[in-house]
Amino acid sequence: MSSRFCSGLNYVEILKLPTTKALYPLFEAVSNSIDAIEEGETKEGLITITLERLQQGLLIEEGEENRELLLIQNIMVEDNGIGFIDANFGAFSELNTVVKKNRGGKGVGRVVWLKVFDYAEIQSVYFVNGNKNREYRHFKFVRGEDAIEVIENESAKPNTEIKTTVYLANCKDEYQEAMPRKRSVIAQEVVIHFLPYFMVGSMPEIVIKENGLDDISLWDVFGSYISDKGQRERFVIANNEFNVTHTKTKYHSQRNKEHRIYYAAHGRVVETRPISSDKIAHLPTKLQIDDEEYVYVGYVESSFLDKNVNQSRYTFDIPDSTEGDALFEQVDWKAIEEKVNTSIGTYLGDYLEEARRDKDEKIRQFINEKAPNYSYIYTQHKDEVDKIPYRSIEKGNIGQELAKIHASLRANFSDEAEAVLNIPESEIESIEAYKEKVNSLLERMNPTGKADLAEYIIHRKIVLHLFEKALKIKDDGIFVKEDVVHNYVFPIRSSTDEITYDKHNLWLLDERLAYNTYIASDKSFGQIAGYESSTNKEKKKRPDIYAFTFSTVEPDDTRSPYKSLDIFEFKRPMRDDYKPNENPYNQIKDYLEIIRDGGATTKDQRSFTVIDGGLIYCHVICDFTQTLTKMLEREDFKRVGNQDWYIYYHQTYNALIEVKSFDFVLETATKRNQILFDKLGLK
Repeated sequence: MSSRFCSGLNYVEILKLPTTKALYPLFEAVSNSIDAIEEGETKEGLITITLERLQQGLLIEEGEENRELLLIQNIMVEDNGIGFIDANFGAFSELNTVVKKNRGGKGVGRVVWLKVFDYAEIQSVYFVNGNKNREYRHFKFVRGEDAIEVIENESAKPNTEIKTTVYLANCKDEYQEAMPRKRSVIAQEVVIHFLPYFMVGSMPEIVIKENGLDDISLWDVFGSYISDKGQRERFVIANNEFNVTHTKTKYHSQRNKEHRIYYAAHGRVVETRPISSDKIAHLPTKLQIDDEEYVYVGYVESSFLDKNVNQSRYTFDIPDSTEGDALFEQVDWKAIEEKVNTSIGTYLGDYLEEARRDKDEKIRQFINEKAPNYSYIYTQHKDEVDKIPYRSIEKGNIGQELAKIHASLRANFSDEAEAVLNIPESEIESIEAYKEKVNSLLERMNPTGKADLAEYIIHRKIVLHLFEKALKIKDDGIFVKEDVVHNYVFPIRSSTDEITYDKHNLWLLDERLAYNTYIASDKSFGQIAGYESSTNKEKKKRPDIYAFTFSTVEPDDTRSPYKSLDIFEFKRPMRDDYKPNENPYNQIKDYLEIIRDGGATTKDQRSFTVIDGGLIYCHVICDFTQTLTKMLEREDFKRVGNQDWYIYYHQTYNALIEVKSFDFVLETATKRNQILFDKLGLK
């Protein structure tokens, strides 16, 4: 036999079978049994699958749940088909046989037995001489020069049962770990793989057995698994006919939780592909039928698929796309899936329409209640809204999806704006035509600009809410440290070299500070980029926040002197233990002295100064306690009205020093923004 099967050795080595396909040897054996029953015209065909487990490790008590903790070591498949008559044994002994070509057989399927198991042992009792006599054949299929080891081949007694047994022995470790252990899962996998046979009623009776446990009828599994017999539809691609059968199966959170389509060749599933709302618009995760949940399942058959299944029969030799390749008749996965998805959409039409209405209502409700800034997307770009996968609605990701659409529209408009503004004068036909282009662009850009503004207003509302909350938080009766409040205004130990203007909240203190040339937080003067040359004394000085703006006298000169400078100092809420050397006014004066005297220098050894007449704004944010109030009054600070706001002008340093309470900052920031909140309906 080695002369006809010697190349099988190499084929086992080069065969690439993923561990996820660990059950394929079982599928191959069952497929052979189906063929044998069909060929033998057996009236009451029966296939029996018997599982044997690896008896190692801890002793497992009797019972299915504990038994199924053990790995499967051997699988036995029995049938009452035609058996290994001489013709079938001869075909089995020859690699690449064409005996089963009309059924899609490639003549190499049994090689997967040796890929996953050590060997296969076959025993077969079959009729000879026109069903007058019976013979018994016993042999092993192994990896070696002599792949077929004949053990017995003799006459059998007249009453011997017609039966063929394929015993797959000693599953290899890498496949054993990947192979399902639960009988119910194996049963479901077999049903799925041979779904077309079950659907058309050509599958023989088939059961799974295991010593000491009840049998599992796969027809019962199929009956409980499928909602109906299925609906069949035909479509054509480049003169190739395809048939898709649609049905629904019961949802299971672990074993059957996604919609999928099976692609079959010669009645057997070859590839499984998931179906989601990315491919089928508005497809929900589960389909509700009465009080039960289902998922969609379909399978596709075609002579084209039969012809293009690969030799090992676990994938197809079909390109993803044939654009530009006229030789392939434009039959590719892209074309096939487009047709299949359209067919699925028709079959699930009622479910998709219900999901579409639900999605639409939830998006409108989200926009009305939480994101009015995105209302323009719904009214003016409904086609984009319709593309949002229903899966995102189920996961509560409406906000993220709308934000993605908004960002995409904004990017498109920005590109268009750049193109319009950069049109060469020579290409402008008339001023009126150019104005028309600009006005058209502005009209379409206006909603995105409004959305950005609304989003920023909502951001401010949230910041004010968190700021107010931070001022009230207490840990064991102690107010939060100034660092916590500081971070709400500007991230500690950061600067505008590292963060953008929209990442800080200095507008809480002064709207002028929404934009500045440079802002630094909790950094000494010597840590500012370009000011490393400050003296040791100055380097130790570290305001909480400082911001400066370049001079407008020389707009292209980004060096000092600067037009203005702001310095901020935060004190812990409700602090009332100031010592003389901790007087915030004295701290501010130290900063002013360094700056006005040129103690801080740039990397070019230029003084870090403010232009003549340039005002330095100093802000102290704290809670007004008795100790602090006395300090301020001794230094001749003036209270503004009855508010928690003191001011003092230092003539020598041309500096305006303001001391404000946290509550006053919160109150005034809220009042400044209230008109914006009211316009958006934010309470």
